[in-house]
Amino acid sequence: MFALAESPVKQGTIWAGTDDGLVQVTADDGQHWSNVTPKMPEWSTVDSIEASPHDGNTAYLAVDRHKLDDFKPYIFKTTDLGKTWTSIVSSIPDGAYVHAVREDPKRKGLLYAGTELGVFVSFDDGAHWQPLQLNLPVTPIHDLVVKDDDLVIATHGRSFWLLDNLTPLRQVNTQSGQTDVVLYQPQTALRLHYPEEFDRRQPVGDNPPPGALIDYYFKTAPKEEVSLDIVDSSGKVVRHFSSKEKKEAE
Repeated sequence: MFALAESPVKQGTIWAGTDDGLVQVTADDGQHWSNVTPKMPEWSTVDSIEASPHDGNTAYLAVDRHKLDDFKPYIFKTTDLGKTWTSIVSSIPDGAYVHAVREDPKRKGLLYAGTELGVFVSFDDGAHWQPLQLNLPVTPIHDLVVKDDDLVIATHGRSFWLLDNLTPLRQVNTQSGQTDVVLYQPQTALRLHYPEEFDRRQPVGDNPPPGALIDYYFKTAPKEEVSLDIVDSSGKVVRHFSSKEKKEAE
């Protein structure tokens, strides 16, 4: 036994994977098991199993074969409790063999993959993947988990990393890149006041900036002034931001 996952939405459904290439599933809390191994090379290691947080019949497998000199990525998806499987590794390059795959608990089909070469993200349930590297070092990602609105990853030798605020990613779709301007709905923000004594206790990691974070996207860099108004419930402007003001301040 190498990987084990219990469905968070379908009681009694448990998935099990081994390091000799077998996948088993039970729908009755382990009283009866079925061999539902997908068609894949022999002696593969089922590195991790993700039981979908949205559908009890859906699961994802991260399969690793680097110990057999096979450095290709392998991810398999089932939507019918293992009766059929689909390979979903399009756009993940050779060499980025996969250690873990997770589905976002708030958006169905938003997947994160931890590979030997970093993190990849899919907005269409694995049909297409793209890097989610940002300032993350190119390093093996052995596991990852979505905690509330953040993505937490465990690397091999490069510490733990955290991607704050997945709210914009959860709103990305296939039309986002074709739209001229996108203003993403921000994450709920809280106004907090920290006493001076608190500021002296510096944490080891970096916290996200305080206040509300507003994310937006332009298909092409705007040549004219860009402005943003924050209004209250009555429509009164309480804060005004302008790219022109920023340039003048510089």
